Amino acid sequence: MAVAMTRTSTSPCFGCGKLVDGDAAFCPVCGTRQIPDRPMPVRATPGETEGLARSTNAWMLAALAAMAMLLLAVGMVAGTVSATMTGDVSGDDVDSDAAETMDVYAPYAETWAEKHGHVADEASGDDPNGLATAAADARLWIGTHRGGLGALAASADGGSALLYEELVGIFDQRAAVLAAIEATATAVGDGEGAAADDVEALEVLDQRADSTTCEIADVMRAEGDDPDEHVTSGMDISC
Repeated sequence: MAVAMTRTSTSPCFGCGKLVDGDAAFCPVCGTRQIPDRPMPVRATPGETEGLARSTNAWMLAALAAMAMLLLAVGMVAGTVSATMTGDVSGDDVDSDAAETMDVYAPYAETWAEKHGHVADEASGDDPNGLATAAADARLWIGTHRGGLGALAASADGGSALLYEELVGIFDQRAAVLAAIEATATAVGDGEGAAADDVEALEVLDQRADSTTCEIADVMRAEGDDPDEHVTSGMDISC
């Protein structure tokens, strides 16, 4: 009895070249899909996926870094242009710090002139309690504003910085003299002539302060500012 056999055509595998039945979907040897118009999906391994993510992140970080550098460069250029327009270029020793700081210092100097005047008036009278009170008031005022004076001197730059520090130092010496006047007036109990030497010491300190202020005025002139616009009449100083 004859056995009927169904013959199937064969074709070489797309992957390894082995003969594969024409109706086979995959090669039995290498597993390559045999339908060319329906390619197998590509499956990435976890390692490949992680590598791709790292590569993407690296490109993003590089792009962000480049953008930051660009913004920094733009900012530096803008700052240089602004400094050039305002005359405040790095390396330029000429600025307006002396005049600007004087505008802050002037109210302190004006108030001190009033405090000193009160002490001098009381010293010329016959009321030791009034002299002690005036000296204590002026001393406490210096103590209250000592922090502001120190900050003022610390903020001063250029040729006037040391001069403002000297002015603040003079205020410290005034406070010590005022304490001595207060103690003397209280102990002696004599109004007229009480603490005369210490009152005179205040005058000497004022003269030093006036001289230092005039040196600052010279710095202002060198910086292109007019001292008369910053050294006020209430400071009672002529430079």
